[in-house]
Amino acid sequence: MVWREGLSYLIVESDSMVFVDIVTNNCNINGTIHSLVQRIQEILRQEWHTQVIQSWHEGNICDDWLANFSLFFNFWNLLVLESPPTELQNHMFDDIYRACMPRNM
Repeated sequence: MVWREGLSYLIVESDSMVFVDIVTNNCNINGTIHSLVQRIQEILRQEWHTQVIQSWHEGNICDDWLANFSLFFNFWNLLVLESPPTELQNHMFDDIYRACMPRNM
């Protein structure tokens, strides 16, 4: 979708350092690489600027909410939200105003 919109800079954030290391080839994998990982690597090699970085789990509460929300829909269909669902708006407010989230160690 980003590619079709003509955007030339993409930042991918993940709270999984393992994922970041795998897709950026910063770790050695014994055995075959899953086809999904290969597809992600192909997308990242397109003619655009990409950056894959780790984010703290506490910093992606909105992402987690959207991922769980998506479980109620057909996995293969694209759903574009014109405005955030009411349940998500409180999380977005906290994110915008940089509310402090406790870090679980």
